[in-house]
Amino acid sequence: MASDTLELAKNENYRDGAPLLDTVTVKFGIGDANAREMAIESGEIDFTTEPPLGSTARLQDNPDLNVTINLLCQGYKLKFGDVSKAPYDDVRVRKAIAYAIDRESIADDILLGRGKASDGNALTPGLAWRNNEIEGYSYNVEEAKSLLAEAGWEDTDGDGILDKDGQAFKITLYTWPQRPALPLIEQAVQSQLKEIGIEAEARVMESDAISERAGEWGMIWVGGGDACMMIPDPSYYIENEFLSTEVDYHYANPEVDDLILEARSTFDSEKRNDLYKQVQKIVYDEDCAQIPIAYHYLCVVTKNDVKGYVPNPAHHDYCINTGIYRE
Repeated sequence: MASDTLELAKNENYRDGAPLLDTVTVKFGIGDANAREMAIESGEIDFTTEPPLGSTARLQDNPDLNVTINLLCQGYKLKFGDVSKAPYDDVRVRKAIAYAIDRESIADDILLGRGKASDGNALTPGLAWRNNEIEGYSYNVEEAKSLLAEAGWEDTDGDGILDKDGQAFKITLYTWPQRPALPLIEQAVQSQLKEIGIEAEARVMESDAISERAGEWGMIWVGGGDACMMIPDPSYYIENEFLSTEVDYHYANPEVDDLILEARSTFDSEKRNDLYKQVQKIVYDEDCAQIPIAYHYLCVVTKNDVKGYVPNPAHHDYCINTGIYRE
């Protein structure tokens, strides 16, 4: 077996019944979207996900391939590096950035049918504990500029970049390359922030390297996948994203903490869901702790003889099911 492959054999005693496939060979080192596209078209592999966004229609026209677009409990969003320090300790700045993001254009021009603009809540519609009454922030450049001016950011030297107390509003956007949409969304956000006087450098690097820069002045993550529900309980997502003792971006709101801890110890599901909905109202509408951009749809490409695959709505990885087989 080559070092870049993993051979899996079926478990005859699996609790859901033995898989239909006797073996599955997993190939590593095809992390780039273009490489995955070439590998599936050439016949090097039989199954892949997340080809380049612009290739969807062409792959659908290939008679040898089957392409499906699947809903996920995931999305794309902006996450501030540190909301306890300038410039993001001012909620007006966070809201200004939220108003500056044109979600519809990102969904239409970048995701190309493989996503939908967020309504203001990062959680995917359909979840029982999701707050469907989040107001969110519509695309409004003038409102964004007004909030920044109110927060004391002005272009004092006429260079087109806002400044305050001698500090230019120059920030860094970070994202990683594995998801083909992320670098493109990052570029769109970079351009949209420039419209309101914020100069953003766009950088693409591995997620571990980005984590090492956590807390850097002006850092924003352009991320995806954080709304996944790999653990089927709302506490998994809510606590990791908004409980002050768990978050990695220094968000802290005592009211949010109290609601989360109360929900943790509540067994009544209706009451528990209501508590989590209150949390969502505060973190998204009032505090603008994070900025949802769009919901992520999973593109799966297989050879025509691959049948029986059922996507896992909790994650964009393969998660091959027992019913998959080759015809």
